[in-house]
Amino acid sequence: MNKLYLLANRHRDEHDYLVAHALYGRALEAAQKVAASEDALLLAARIRNDRQAISAILQGEINRANKTESEELRAVAR
Repeated sequence: MNKLYLLANRHRDEHDYLVAHALYGRALEAAQKVAASEDALLLAARIRNDRQAISAILQGEINRANKTESEELRAVAR
């Protein structure tokens, strides 16, 4: 679980957001399975927050790509 989280952080730092998002998901699943201790619950919460942040980044990139594509289509239509 910790290794998945650290690996996800590394991919996030390298701006490889799709891989980071997937790894955060796997780390979160693992943390929730062993969430018997307070430390595991805190780690699960941290992973969940990091995954949501990556989701926001990915959504922003998708929105920017769609906007750029729309602008290109409008330019071609002129």
